[in-house]
Amino acid sequence: MPVYFTCSVCILISCCVTKLFYRMDNERDIFNDGFG
Repeated sequence: MPVYFTCSVCILISCCVTKLFYRMDNERDIFNDGFG
């Protein structure tokens, strides 16, 4: 159970980090399109 819980937490964290970077990347693209 602890191992499964740790894996779930790791997957959740990587998912959040990926979404965060993806959102930052999109905002940068929008910024470049609007002002570049």
